Amino acid sequence: MVAENVSDVEDGKNHLSARHHYLLTQVLPACTYAVGSVGSVANGFVLLALLCVHQSRRKNINVFIMNQTFLDLLSCLFLVLTTVSRRFETPSLTSKWIICLLIDTNAVVAVASYSSKSNPKVH
Repeated sequence: MVAENVSDVEDGKNHLSARHHYLLTQVLPACTYAVGSVGSVANGFVLLALLCVHQSRRKNINVFIMNQTFLDLLSCLFLVLTTVSRRFETPSLTSKWIICLLIDTNAVVAVASYSSKSNPKVH
């Protein structure tokens, strides 16, 4: 009877582990694509609208909004690039090293995100 209970507990752990594995391999990348894509499109439209209006470049606050939007756009694009790059293999050792250093560690996404957060306010 004790052996059956241990077996049930182990099956529960394996089932929970399989569920977490599914979430990490299927759901999380899909959500990352969605957030990165929607953010890229939205920030792209805002940046395009601000760049098309020539008078918007004359005010400091609009320049600040353009800088902020550009940094957010880069952050979203790098987020999608990071997720996509994990699916491809590269033959060169140098390219593997660069990809590991910049993309697999999320360094590029972190730099763009932190730049966006620490963008100085206009006085």
